[in-house]
Amino acid sequence: MKYDRVTNDAADLDRLHTLMDAAMSEAITDAERIELESLLLTSDAALAAFVKRCQLETALHFEVRSAAAARRVDAAIAQMTTPHTSEGAADRRRRFRGGASLAVAATLLIAAGWWLANGRLAIEADRQPKPVARLESIDGAVWLGDEYPVGHRFVEGDSIYLSQGAARISLASGVEVALRAPCFVSLDNDMHVRLAEGVVTAQVAEWAHGFTIATDSLRVVDLGTKFAVSADNRGSTEAHVLDGQVRVHSPSAPVSSRQSVLLSKGEALRFQGASKVATRLAADLERFDADLNDVAPYKPIPLFNTGRGLEEGDEDPHWRVVAGPNCPQFSGPQFAVVCNADDRYLSNDREHSQWVSLVNPVRPGLPPNATFTYQTEFDLTGYDLRSVVIVAQVIADNGVRSVRINGEEVPVESWMLNDEDQVFNRFHVIEIAQGFRDGVNLIEFDIWNGVDRTAPSAPNPLALRVEWQAFGRLGVGSMVGAAVAMPPTDDAAAASKG
Repeated sequence: MKYDRVTNDAADLDRLHTLMDAAMSEAITDAERIELESLLLTSDAALAAFVKRCQLETALHFEVRSAAAARRVDAAIAQMTTPHTSEGAADRRRRFRGGASLAVAATLLIAAGWWLANGRLAIEADRQPKPVARLESIDGAVWLGDEYPVGHRFVEGDSIYLSQGAARISLASGVEVALRAPCFVSLDNDMHVRLAEGVVTAQVAEWAHGFTIATDSLRVVDLGTKFAVSADNRGSTEAHVLDGQVRVHSPSAPVSSRQSVLLSKGEALRFQGASKVATRLAADLERFDADLNDVAPYKPIPLFNTGRGLEEGDEDPHWRVVAGPNCPQFSGPQFAVVCNADDRYLSNDREHSQWVSLVNPVRPGLPPNATFTYQTEFDLTGYDLRSVVIVAQVIADNGVRSVRINGEEVPVESWMLNDEDQVFNRFHVIEIAQGFRDGVNLIEFDIWNGVDRTAPSAPNPLALRVEWQAFGRLGVGSMVGAAVAMPPTDDAAAASKG
C-alpha cells in the first residue's frame, strides 16, 4: 500500500487504526511496522492521529498506575487479616504492571524513532534510574510484592510496601530512615520521599538539610536533624520533631498564599485531612524515636557532570582530554570544551549535563577512526572505601572503548555507534565498584571517533556526556562528634565466625 497524500478514505483510516492497535499491544509484525512507518512519514494527518493516540495511551498508563497503587494498599490491609495470598494472584499483578509498563515504553520508543526521522520532535533522553538507597537492616520485615534482602539497592522511583515489621534504609544523600509497618513509601530521589501510609523516622546529616517527606496533606522539610512523619488511610498526618527543626506546609495551597509552620524539638503538628484542621501538640518521643546512630550516613562524593552550569564554548575545569592523535585540534593535554548539541544529539541541559568535546562547534569535527582519552578526578579523603558507590551514565559519539580508575581497567562492555543518521540519546550505565584509593582518584574514558561512510577521511564529530551518582560513608575518624560503627567487610565477617 502506498501513502502519498492525506486521505479520508474509510478503508485507509481503518487500516491506520488497525496498525496503531497492533503497535500499542506489541503485536505488530515487521511488515506492519514498515507499513505504519511509511504512513507516518508521508501523511501529516496520520502522524497527528498517532501522536494523539500515544498521548491517550500515556495518560491511561498513569491512570492505571494510580489505581494499581490504591489496590496495593487495599490488598495489604486484607493481607494483614488473611495472610495467605495465592501465588497466581501475585503473578498476575506483576504481569499486569510489567506488561503495561513495557507496552507504553515500547510505544514511546517506536514513536520517538519515527518522530525523529521526520524531524518533528526534539530528541528525548533515555536514562536509567539512579541508585538512591540501600536496605540497611530489617526486623521481622514482610514485604508486599518483591522481597528485599539486606543490602538491596533501591533506585529513584521505587515504591516500597512494608506490610509487617520494621526496616532501616540508608539514602545516598545522608539520610537514615526507619520504616514501621504497615508503611507504603515511594523514593522519588535521595532527597524526597512520599509517604502514603505508616510511620517514617528520619535522621538527616548536616549536608542533607532540605530533605523532604511528603504526604497527601503535608510536606515536611528538614532543617536539621531528626523528625518523624506518620500518615493513615483516613487522611490524618502528623509531624514530630525529635531534634532540631522542620518546616511544614500544605502542598495543595497556592504558592502565592502558602504559609509554613516552623516546628522545633519537642513540638508536633497533626493535620486532619477530612476537616482540614491543624493542631499543635507535644512530640511523642517514645513512640517515634529510633536509634539511627549505629552506622555512619552516606555522603555524596563530589564528581562533576560534564558541562554542568557552564555556557557553550566554556572550558570545563573538571574534565580534560589527555591523549589522542596529534591534529590541529589537539597537541597535548587540554581542558574539554562545552560544545553545541549536534542535531543528532540529546539537547544540552545546563542544570544537569552538557556535551563536551575538543572544539565548539562540534562540526566539522576531529580525525576519524581515532581514540581520545577524557579524564576527571575526585577525592575520597575521609571515606570508607568499602562503602563507595559510583555509577556513571554515559553517552559518547561514537562510543566508549574502555574505562579506567587509577590506571586499572573497569569491567565494561564497550560500544561503538556508527550507523547512518545515528541518534545519541541513550545513557549507558557504567558502575565502578573497586580500584579506589584514599585521596585523589582518576577516572579515564577512551572515546572512539567513528567514520563518515560517505567521506571516510573527512573529520567527524566527537563528544562525551556523563552524569554521576556517587556516594559513600565517612570513616569513623571523619565523623566529628558522632559515635558510629562501620559494618564489617565480608572477609572480616567471615573471620569473626571462625
